Amino acid sequence: MEYKITELVNIVDGSLLGESSEDHVIHQIVYDTRKIKTSGSVLFIAIKNNNGNGHNYIEEAYSKGIRSFLVSEEVNMAQYQDAYAIKTEDTIEALQKLAGYHRRKFDIPVLAITGSNGKTIIKEWLYQCLSDKYHVCKSPLSYNSQLGVPLSLLLIEDHHEIAVIEAGISEPGEMIKHQRMILPDTGIFSNLGDAHDSGFESRQQKMEEKASLFSECERIIYNRDLEQVHYHFEKFYPGRALHWGASTDSAIKILELASGTDSTTCKLKYQNKEYTFTLPFRNQDLLQNCLNVVTYLLFDGWSEEEIEYSVGGLSAISNRLEIREGLNDSLIINDSYSLDMASIQMGLDFQNQYSNELKKILVLTDFDQQKNKEELYSSLGKIVHSHRIDHLITIGIKKEYLKFFDEIETSNYPDTRSCLHQLNLESLGSACILVKGARRFGLETLVDKLSLQIHQTVLETDFNAIEHNLKTYKSLLDQDTQVMAVIKAEAYGSGSVQMARFLESRKINYLAVALIDEGIRIRQAKCKLPLMIFNVQNKNLHALWQYNLEPEVYSLDLLKQLIEHAPFEDSELSIHLKIESGMNRLGIIPDNIDTLIRMLKNASNIKVKSVFSHLAASENEDHDSHTHEQVNTFLTGYEAICSALNYKPMKHILNTGGVVRFPEYQFDMVRLGLGLYGIDETSELRNKLIRSHTLKSHVLQVKRLKKGDTTGYNRAGKSEKETSIAVISIGYADGFLRKAGNGNWKVRIHDNYYPIIGNICMDVCMINIADHSNINPGDEVIIFDHENNVEKLAQVSETISYEIISRIAPRVKRIYVHK
Repeated sequence: MEYKITELVNIVDGSLLGESSEDHVIHQIVYDTRKIKTSGSVLFIAIKNNNGNGHNYIEEAYSKGIRSFLVSEEVNMAQYQDAYAIKTEDTIEALQKLAGYHRRKFDIPVLAITGSNGKTIIKEWLYQCLSDKYHVCKSPLSYNSQLGVPLSLLLIEDHHEIAVIEAGISEPGEMIKHQRMILPDTGIFSNLGDAHDSGFESRQQKMEEKASLFSECERIIYNRDLEQVHYHFEKFYPGRALHWGASTDSAIKILELASGTDSTTCKLKYQNKEYTFTLPFRNQDLLQNCLNVVTYLLFDGWSEEEIEYSVGGLSAISNRLEIREGLNDSLIINDSYSLDMASIQMGLDFQNQYSNELKKILVLTDFDQQKNKEELYSSLGKIVHSHRIDHLITIGIKKEYLKFFDEIETSNYPDTRSCLHQLNLESLGSACILVKGARRFGLETLVDKLSLQIHQTVLETDFNAIEHNLKTYKSLLDQDTQVMAVIKAEAYGSGSVQMARFLESRKINYLAVALIDEGIRIRQAKCKLPLMIFNVQNKNLHALWQYNLEPEVYSLDLLKQLIEHAPFEDSELSIHLKIESGMNRLGIIPDNIDTLIRMLKNASNIKVKSVFSHLAASENEDHDSHTHEQVNTFLTGYEAICSALNYKPMKHILNTGGVVRFPEYQFDMVRLGLGLYGIDETSELRNKLIRSHTLKSHVLQVKRLKKGDTTGYNRAGKSEKETSIAVISIGYADGFLRKAGNGNWKVRIHDNYYPIIGNICMDVCMINIADHSNINPGDEVIIFDHENNVEKLAQVSETISYEIISRIAPRVKRIYVHK
């Protein structure tokens, strides 16, 4: 992309503000100041929506070197020397105008994909296959929104021969905007499901809205067996269908689908010719996605052998970054699911946000595409240099291209196997390692070798869900109200260090943990956020000053210990006074506040940062009168302390439930705990939050039981008839409570639910899979997630959600994902 600022003014119908000695040339667009790595030729778009106002970050962008802006509010450009701003009514609409203009400059085939599910995986698979023949431009990751689509289209360059763009919607009126930008020649409709149903009056309305993307397409690919989909396309877009399915009138007819151990043999008939392909999946959803890809390749004139070769290398692609703890205090960012320039840029941006002071290592394989390699690596070298990578590990990249990384320490290997055998793991300590690679290099084995744990039972935390939930709670607060994230007990089992790093990147105001040891680990991970310690004991007080930790002072005795220790330290300690207001747990009782004040007046090197209390039953309306009494008691104590100190520390009393039910008491700061993970004890936000935890395991073995056979300890599991069971790799030593056994809980495999049979053992448990022969060792098992959720498991286990997730054992591997 290359546009002069004066060109952009005309393209987006804007007006130019500011003065500059030159006409700026724009090559790149950013909308997040955290992603600004180079300032030359960059346009910052100030986006204003429910998530925030980008105009508040113009000054920060300018300080990072940005001199070109797209805005929708009045900006005093006189304070920004040598800078321009283009003023429009709506910056997103202006970006869409630019994207449509840019798309029309290129006379290449453009393939658009929409549907309820499967858009991203179809796009990624098409990219993998088509890259064998063409130079392909594709949407990065899941860039299918009103913002993502224009950003995707602006990636099209002169050397591209085809573009594959995905488009998604959540409400009426959005798809026509996509259509006007993309102008696709060919469309793929993945399926019609319940995703985003709430944004439409009916499923039919949603079908009509999605299908409008293809209003000018020459051909439309879809599953003929989806009757509602087929009816719509036949009625409104007749003569353009290129459908596949088992129906007799399918353009590409499925003759046979035969499942093997880990693949499916597919026999098709197209234009009176039969084709046989081995598809590397058994899962029905993946097969349908793959058949959309095969249909396009057949239409594009590929031979049976070419298609067999291309689809044989496909696998279930993730559209997310996966974060793991690595060996030797390292951090692994696994993004080995796709390899293109856009996803490399995004991966490096994420590494920058997450690395803090860790050294940065990039593991990079050769690209699948065979065209313009010299130009490709020249551009890549500039990107890698701009992100200040400390060590580059290349796999399969020819030596002639390594010249573009000549100023970076490099280790070069011809293939993944050589890297596995020769790589010195000791040299990768205390590093943030980004792994990027083409699928054919099989980097999963390398990622496992670099990882601290390889136990197949995994607790997965979705950072996108955390971010969404944080924004949801912030939307209930006044603009100036600060947020403290409570990440005690290893962030309720999620892992406090990774949560701290992520929340710091999202500019949260404060963190809180229970113990000094937890605080030290977070500080050693280079997190610089203010950090409160709840349960300080009279031990190792020096660590509070050494690691800049801020203790909760809940007793006069603890305050006395701190005052006596303070003169031996060189710096001031911030403390948080906790007033007992009715919880009757930790806290300074109101009768002792006068004594507290006298002690503070004689204290040196100590500063009261905040005064707070804790509500006992904020989520329960039966105790609202007690909640109001607590607040009154707290405020009385707070005012007395402020009068004596002659300054006003922050005050806070609301926990997660209180934020929802008592917004009038938000004061200077609120504390968010379990709500960050999408668990709402009040039930008032339940439909607005996204549950962030998924506990996964795997099938170890499948066995057949005769009628009357038993399984497990005390023969508690008895088969009432002949059946099959699967043994899965999770037990009570992993934190899976025994009360969930004996049919009280069901787990999910391949979208079906199966009850636990018998008692849960220490390391394994058994499930009754009846006659489902499609379950095999190695299959993934979902213990709980956003559907089969923690609250339901807590109910059958006769406990609370807090216990379910905080008891998950350290031996369970923690993985963090970010889409």
